[in-house]
Amino acid sequence: EKLILLADDSRTVRKLVSKVLQSAGYEFKYFEDGSELIGYLRDNADTVTPSAILLDVEMPIMDGLTTCREIRHALLQVVVPIIFFTSVKVADDDLRYEEVGGDEYIVKPFAPEKLIERLDHWTGLNKTDG
Repeated sequence: EKLILLADDSRTVRKLVSKVLQSAGYEFKYFEDGSELIGYLRDNADTVTPSAILLDVEMPIMDGLTTCREIRHALLQVVVPIIFFTSVKVADDDLRYEEVGGDEYIVKPFAPEKLIERLDHWTGLNKTDG
C-alpha cells in the first residue's frame, strides 16, 4: 500500500487531493500544517513509512520549507520523496526546494493527472520487494 502524507492549510486543497489520491488507489492522511505532520511522523516512526509527502509551501505555524528541513534532518533516515505545492510567485525561486531536501514542486492550481503522474513516478522508484 502506498501511503501519501499531505500537509496543507487549505481545506479545499485537502479535499481535492484526497479525491484525486483515492481515485488513483493511494492511501493518504492529511494534516493542517507541518507541525502536525511532524508530530504524526514522530509518534509513528516505528510503524509508518510514507511513500511520499506532499507539502504546501505557505502554511501558518510551520511552513513547508521548514517542515521539509525538519523531516530530512531530524526524522526520516529513509529517503521519502517530498513534493511541494506552491503558488506561481513562489516557484520562481525553485532552488530553495532543493536546499531543504525537496524532490520536486507542483504549481497550484494543479491538474489532478499531473499530481498522479508525479506520485506514480516517485513512488514507483520507491518500490520494495516483499
